[in-house]
Amino acid sequence: MALFCSLSQARVALVTSIRGDDGERVVGKATIISKEGLTVGSGLAEEIRGQGNVNKTSALENAETSAIGRALASLGLHGGSYASANEIAAVQRKEKAIEQRKKPNISVHPLDPEPEPEPESEPGLLNLRTHLGKTLAELDQSEFAERLTKMFAVYTKTDKDKEGNPVEPRKVMTFLRELKENNAEGIEALSEPLREQIDKAYLKNLRSLGAQNGEQ
Repeated sequence: MALFCSLSQARVALVTSIRGDDGERVVGKATIISKEGLTVGSGLAEEIRGQGNVNKTSALENAETSAIGRALASLGLHGGSYASANEIAAVQRKEKAIEQRKKPNISVHPLDPEPEPEPESEPGLLNLRTHLGKTLAELDQSEFAERLTKMFAVYTKTDKDKEGNPVEPRKVMTFLRELKENNAEGIEALSEPLREQIDKAYLKNLRSLGAQNGEQ
């Protein structure tokens, strides 16, 4: 570097710039220009933010310094090599940093537990769900049909929400449709007589709310 400084007083200038900074990686460039305005040497360097002690706070400065070193090396002023031993050793560190950033950020904080998967039904049992799709119980066919029929009736009698506000019949009809839709898989698995029982109970409750013939 001292040799370069002495030469630069008469013949060349060193210009640095940042070619890229996306918040994760920084790319620095150094260019050595002759007094005639010609580029006689240049170097590029990339650093990953947050990797290593230096890059936790000074990735930009580190990229610039590395680029200067490579530009000097292009003129034979840095041991005649484009890549220093430190730069070669940094390749694995950079690759590891990139791979780490590709991984999803999964929280392991005790206040942010991972969502529990939907439990699978035991063979022969059907999931009974609310109109929102939440599983209430696993039941055999007859119990499923009986409970769902009762739920139709309970939903139909709903005239107020949890805050005590009136619920319009049309809204209740929507709840009934959603209840049937979220239990469609279980209904499909029923025997034909039980499916008919469900359909009759569903239509009966819809009509009690003012649904017209054919409206489902």
